[in-house]
Amino acid sequence: MRRTPRYRIWHIQFAPFLPTSHIIGDRFDTLAKAPRIELPTIVVHGELDEVIPIAMGRAVSAAIHGAKLLTVPNGHHNDLLLLAHSLIIDAVAALAARVHP
Repeated sequence: MRRTPRYRIWHIQFAPFLPTSHIIGDRFDTLAKAPRIELPTIVVHGELDEVIPIAMGRAVSAAIHGAKLLTVPNGHHNDLLLLAHSLIIDAVAALAARVHP
């Protein structure tokens, strides 16, 4: 079974009465690792993501020096390419063109 990585899942308040840090063994503390990313980066995030709140996407993008945040209107967690394929591909192509003119 493939699991979705979670950014500080224990901070997501989907069930505040549950000890999520004990239930979910994966600890993907993306925000702590983000400042170490030294490559051109695009953070793509759905505005309606129910798994990882948009505020977390914004925080990760802000923590990566020079990162661009690309939000997908009406995008959820797993439908971003379906909803915004051209937008995402164009952003990646523009980034690649800047890096390798």
